[in-house]
Amino acid sequence: MISVKHLPFLLLLAGCSSPQEEDCPLRPAFQLRLVTAGAKPLPSDTVLRVKYGGGVEEYRLDEAVHSQENVFCQHRDVDGGPVEAGASVNELSCVLWTQGAADISVEASGYPDLEKTLEAKGKNRCIETVDVTLTLDAGDGGP
Repeated sequence: MISVKHLPFLLLLAGCSSPQEEDCPLRPAFQLRLVTAGAKPLPSDTVLRVKYGGGVEEYRLDEAVHSQENVFCQHRDVDGGPVEAGASVNELSCVLWTQGAADISVEASGYPDLEKTLEAKGKNRCIETVDVTLTLDAGDGGP
């Protein structure tokens, strides 16, 4: 039995115990959009390379089957909708489950190579999804 003289000590211990840490919701680190200047279709040979702490993944626009582990992409038309078979791809919309920073590189015919380092953001130890749009721009000599 707990005596009354020990009650203040027990209350002090209860106040010092750490609260249970909040669980983080499962979120991708990045929501990436790849487009071209002028809303032109992406070249069919477009390659997106994502380097992150767990390795490197590559997404090739012209391949029908992709072995995806942490980089998941969808083809979009000029209105942002899904692309019908054989139609032009105007946007590559990807979620990147990198759980941290990622180095992005893009190669596409008619455009200079594009490289970008993405910094992950967090709040209270939890990953917050960062929206990123990368635009391929050929400048004056492009398609």
